[in-house]
Amino acid sequence: MTEVAVAGLPDERWGHRITAFVKRCGPVTAEELDSHCRASGLANFKRPKAYEFVAEVPKSPVGKILRRKLLAGEYEPESQSQTIC
Repeated sequence: MTEVAVAGLPDERWGHRITAFVKRCGPVTAEELDSHCRASGLANFKRPKAYEFVAEVPKSPVGKILRRKLLAGEYEPESQSQTIC
C-alpha cells in the first residue's frame, strides 16, 4: 500500500466506526491488513473495523488529507480495471 487515511464514519450502534481508506500498490486484502493490525499489538478499539480501497486519498493543494471528503463519501473507489502500481 502507498497511502492510508483513517476516519470515523457514522455508526448507529457505536457512534463512529473506524475505517481505513487504503490506496494500495500491490495485492493486499482487507483480511491481510486486519491480521497485520492484530499482530502489531495495536489495541483492539483502535483497530479499523472496515477497509475501503480507493483510487486516491483526497488531499488539499498543500498535501493535507481531507477527512471531510472521506466522511462525505467524496472519494473514488478503486476500480477492478485499475492498474496496481
